[in-house]
Amino acid sequence: MSELLKLPADRRTGAGARVPTAVRSAALSRLAELPDPIGELPAHAAVDGEWLDMELLADILDTPLRELLPLVDTAVAARLLIWEADPDGRATSGYRFPQLPREVVLSTLTPSTRQILHATFAERLTSQEDPDQERLAGHLRRAGAAAGAARAGLRRR
Repeated sequence: MSELLKLPADRRTGAGARVPTAVRSAALSRLAELPDPIGELPAHAAVDGEWLDMELLADILDTPLRELLPLVDTAVAARLLIWEADPDGRATSGYRFPQLPREVVLSTLTPSTRQILHATFAERLTSQEDPDQERLAGHLRRAGAAAGAARAGLRRR
């Protein structure tokens, strides 16, 4: 946190915000220490946003939920993800990807990889009976040209 406070105000928030080098190094070190089975989980979780949608992640990663949960707990133990019981008065508990480590993970992805991941989320969301429209629109927007299949799925509905 002290690394953030050392930055000029315009670099702490808004469009000019940057993850401090010390924070970036710590997050990258924690990522490197994760065991191989965790695979693409951090990238997929980071692209989807702050709160992990475990069922959707399990579907996208083609991993049964009972196998995915211990992998997520490994990321919690590495202090990349956080488990929050009853966050903000929500009725359910959940896993959260804090902004700074999430930004570090996103910074490791190429623009095309990000677009492909957003397109994957958009495709899966379009196949849901009643998807969150705002979330779907965000993924479609960020998927750019890669969103073709998801857009086609929407037209079929």
